[in-house]
Amino acid sequence: MLEHSAESFIERYCLLSQGDTVLVALSGGPDSVAMLHYLVACAQARQIDVVACHVNHMLRGSESDLDEQFCEQLCRSLGVAFETHKLDVRSEMKETALGMQQASRKGRYRILAESAERLGATKIAVAQNLDDQAETVLMRIIRGTGPEGLGGIRAYRSMNVAGREVALIRPLLSTTRDEIIDYLSRNRLDHRIDKSNEKPVYTRNRVRLKLMPELKTYNPEIEAALARLAELCHEQYELFCELAAPLSKMIENTAYGARVRTHELLALALPAQRHVVREAVKRSGGDLTTLSYAHVERVLKVARAELRAADLPGAARVVRAKSWLAFRSRFQRPARWRPLQMQVPGETRIEQLGKRITTDVLDISQVEIDPDPSKAFADLDKVRLPLSLRMRLPGDVFSPFGMKGSKKIKDFLISEAVLREDRDSIPLVVDSLGRIVWVAGFRIDERFRLDASSKRVLFMQLETLFSQS
Repeated sequence: MLEHSAESFIERYCLLSQGDTVLVALSGGPDSVAMLHYLVACAQARQIDVVACHVNHMLRGSESDLDEQFCEQLCRSLGVAFETHKLDVRSEMKETALGMQQASRKGRYRILAESAERLGATKIAVAQNLDDQAETVLMRIIRGTGPEGLGGIRAYRSMNVAGREVALIRPLLSTTRDEIIDYLSRNRLDHRIDKSNEKPVYTRNRVRLKLMPELKTYNPEIEAALARLAELCHEQYELFCELAAPLSKMIENTAYGARVRTHELLALALPAQRHVVREAVKRSGGDLTTLSYAHVERVLKVARAELRAADLPGAARVVRAKSWLAFRSRFQRPARWRPLQMQVPGETRIEQLGKRITTDVLDISQVEIDPDPSKAFADLDKVRLPLSLRMRLPGDVFSPFGMKGSKKIKDFLISEAVLREDRDSIPLVVDSLGRIVWVAGFRIDERFRLDASSKRVLFMQLETLFSQS
């Protein structure tokens, strides 16, 4: 029964905690309807709040609108706060250079994350089930995958929404499709059917409609067997990642993605090289779910100077720039963006770049210097407030921390292997006297460094508004 499988799975992975506000991703299909009803039914006992969000992908004409209306009526009947949003998938495809399914997924998760932020949700619940898990593992085996891919769908993932961590949970991941249909029947719950799921057009549909029934003739419990394989592979991959954690230190976060020193990467054993590449792709916004062995091999060819650059899934790109391997998004960057006055303390968003800078004022005794270039520490008493954010201008100069004399911003960015198309996406923090305090994501100006006389510290951090890990 769904109640038993979901409850034991939630307890096993600690998916819900007292005081959570759970945002249900409600499509109107059987899985999400059952999940919403179940979470509402146990909300009082678990002391959680449940809200819902529907994303209308506008791909099926009036059917999509009927899905939206159904979800709104269902939430009204259950007394659940509800949001609905339209996603122009075709525009998303043009903007991201992704296929329809990938663009739909990326846009949907972005909308869910934004909705979670508005509603104060701590968890986003998505309704994949055990059958989905089995199909995913099988699809990845067919495509060719490694230990991480064999780990299948995660019960829990972390999403960064404007610098705030939100958990993506899948309470029904150990519940079968048959159990879900039984739950709907017992509770007399109506639901919507997406008829496109019955057409053998997409790979997943062909796996579900043709391959799975054939495999059942060899093992009637094939779904459970593939789910166990996913669990074991995930555990082993988690152990590997824990042991390989020191390797991540060679990846530098940047204002445009991530980068790795080429000679340091190539000095590693081949399995370690591949691990670092995958981590760097993830940090630059790439899609690991479709990152193949061939993609990773192309990245390593770029590192060995056998290729100049390579495009990767999720609209990511890798380019060899001097001694660096630069990972970045292929999204079109705005040519110009307007200056912004910064909040100190507080946050300032650069919506066009999908970035924000948070600031705080600390006592020197509170400071533990972090070498992460996305964070900066400056002497507040040397800075003339207010601060502003702007893009580079011709002739801009500053005195890079740790260097004598001044350097043009253009020359500094070239020396840091920042590609020409990314240079206008690097925010500059400027004080009221026009002095560049921080080249965000890289280095502060030497004039504002902390020293023995420093008392008040200006802490700044560059963050991505939305990311999924």
